[in-house]
This record gives sequence, structure tokens and C-alpha cells, in this order.
Amino acid sequence: MKKLYILLSPFWLFTSYFVLYISCFSFAQSSNKINYQAVARNASGTPLAIATVTVSLDIHRGGTGGPVSMSETHITSTNQFGLFNLLIGSVNTAAFDTLHWGRMDYFLQVTVNGSSMGTTQFVSVPYALHSKTADSLTGGSVSVPWTKSGSKVILSTVLDSVGIGTSAPEAKLHVESTGSEGAGIFRISDPANANNALVVSTNGLANAGLFQITNASNATDVLYAGTNGGGRAGVFEINNVTNMYPAVWAQTNSNDNSAVAIQGSNTGLGTAGFFEITNAANTENALNVISNGGGNSFVGYNSGTGRSGLFQINNAANSSDALLATTNGTGKAGNFSISNAGNSANAVTAGTNGTGTTIYGVNTGGGSAGIFEIASGTNSSNALVASTNGTARAGHFQITNSSSAASALFATTGGTGLAGEFAGKV
Repeated sequence: MKKLYILLSPFWLFTSYFVLYISCFSFAQSSNKINYQAVARNASGTPLAIATVTVSLDIHRGGTGGPVSMSETHITSTNQFGLFNLLIGSVNTAAFDTLHWGRMDYFLQVTVNGSSMGTTQFVSVPYALHSKTADSLTGGSVSVPWTKSGSKVILSTVLDSVGIGTSAPEAKLHVESTGSEGAGIFRISDPANANNALVVSTNGLANAGLFQITNASNATDVLYAGTNGGGRAGVFEINNVTNMYPAVWAQTNSNDNSAVAIQGSNTGLGTAGFFEITNAANTENALNVISNGGGNSFVGYNSGTGRSGLFQINNAANSSDALLATTNGTGKAGNFSISNAGNSANAVTAGTNGTGTTIYGVNTGGGSAGIFEIASGTNSSNALVASTNGTARAGHFQITNSSSAASALFATTGGTGLAGEFAGKV
């Protein structure tokens, strides 16, 4: 069997314990291993004859401090001249077979009995491993699945699939990582490049993309989109006018109140969420909040000093309500309550700068149009105060039904005071 030997220039690796003299590397074509021979000497230069040494080998890729692609440890003995021989790749054969000699620069770090002897780059000999594929070549034409056209490399067999990190690809391109490295990186480093870093498109019936975490103990995000620029971190858009599905659909089956389907957070000065209809002809709601459960459809909390909710119409020609509350059930259409006993503000304040009524109560059923009640027996305040600083009446009570025989104003008391009291002209 033919062997290739290349003699490297001798070099000395000094430590406080001994010196290694690297005599040569050699590579046998019949085996994916590299011969390594060295002389172990003490600090005085005397060979360590008939001694047991522990030699650790680490192969770095890309540079002397690059990631370690292969590590293995040998326990060997020196001869009477201090010489010992190793086969690099004979211990960790699986990792050694994954080294890409034709594409990467590799560096060998040698450690003897726990002391590093330094790191040096592999040069010619190990890269003969890259030529081992020539062993299977025979005369005549050779079928090569990859072709090169300009700056593009193309898989000629269009029906085949490519597997990286897997021998059983499940798609046209299947990248799988079983170690600590990521499965793929798509990056554009040119700031002037206006192309997408990744395009995912389908003309079929399935999803254009699927992001999934199968590890139940993983608490990170399935999909994270971030930007340092001035644009959006993400855009979800439907361009089909006949599409009846949401542009974004979020769903959770968690029973935890904090595990919401959608959460918006802003650590700056902007809004946490924004819903807008820009089509003036659109008569649908900008936001629909629906619940089929026993909780609230919508809750607004504010732990700061602002309002919990603001409903505002900025169109002067808009005659719609700023807020409409309606129910088809048996409960109230609206409930305004202050739970702080020390709060002296109004539970409801209604104001207008127009000519209409500030508060207008209408009942088309059989109940009252309005009730003002104090339920506390020790409360000495008025149930209703009507006051004006204008020139009109403070109160107007009127029956417009000519057939009604009831009083326009009825005042009664169950206490010892007056049912009615008037100060001024009566």
C-alpha cells in the first residue's frame, strides 16, 4: 500500500516539564488516520526513555482558538530514545471522519500529562484525506450530482433531496443539528443589500412556514422577530380580497391567566397595541373582542396615572356614539364603580361642549328611565343634585302624554323630614 510522507520542519515546544520534538506526520491511504511521532524530553533536553505519557489531542477549526472539532486522549509509552507514536483519529473515529479537510483550516493542540505543548496548523499531509474519493474513480464518464454555473452551485438531480446532518432528508433541503450548533443561519452583511435574507413561499396547500418547539421544558419563544432599524419587526398581510381568515391567528389552551394568546408590551413611550381601519368605506369594527366564557370580553388595567380606557371620535362629521354598550342578557349594559372608599371623585362624569343633553336616559320598556339611590343609611348627601349657573331651570319635569293622570313630579319620604322643600318663589 502506498504511503505519503512529508517531513515537517522540526520545532521545539517548551514547558516546565519536558520538550516534544515532532519528527513527522504521515498518512496511509488505506485508513482515515494520521501518524503522529514525537520525542518526549525533560526540561534539560534528555529524552524520557521507557516512560508512560498521557497525550491529549484537540483539533481546532478556523484558527488556533477556534471551536474544537475533535478531541481524543492517548495513553502511550516511549521507547529507549523517548520516541512515541500515535494515530490521530484512532480513538475518536466518528468525529475524525466528519472533518472537512477540503474546506476548512485545522489546527492541532497537543497536551502531555496536563501541560499544553502549543497549537500548530495542519499543512499538506492531512489534506490527502480530501483526495481519498479518487480511489473509486474508473475510466470513462463520471456522474456528478453537483454542477457549477457562474457563481451558482446546482444539484443536477432535481428529484433528489439534500441532507445536512442527516442521512434521511425529509424535504428538498433537510438541515439537522444534534450538537450545540444551530441548524442554519441566513444573514446579509451588506448594509446596501435590499434583498430578503430568507424567502419562504408555497403554491401548495400547506403552511409556508412551520415553527415548532417540541421540548416541553423549553420556555423560549417559538419565533422571535427583532429589528434595530426603523421598520417593523414583523408584517402579516393578506392580499386576497376574498380571503375570510385572519392575517394573524393566535391560540392557547393554557389554564393560566398569564398565558394569553396575544400580548403586546412597550417599554418605550408608544402604544402597546394599535388596531386601525384605513378604508373609509369599511363599516366593520377595528377591534372585536368576544368571549364565550364567564369572564369579561375586555378588561382595561392601568397601574400608572393614566386612564384605563379612552374612547374618542376625531371626525367632526361623525354622528355615531364614542362608546356604545348594549346587552341582550339580563345584566346591566354598563357599570361604573369606585372601590376606593377614600375616593371623592364622581363614578361617572358626562360633559358636552355642544347644545345637546349631557345625559339622556330613555326606556322603551316598562322600567324607569333613571334611578338615583343611596343605599347607606348614614349617608347625609343628596341622592340627586340639579344645579345650573345659567338662566334656565335647574330641573324640568314634564308629561307629554295627554291621557296620563300621573303627577309630573312625585316626592315621598319614609322618614321624619319633608317630602319636598322649595326655597324662593313657588
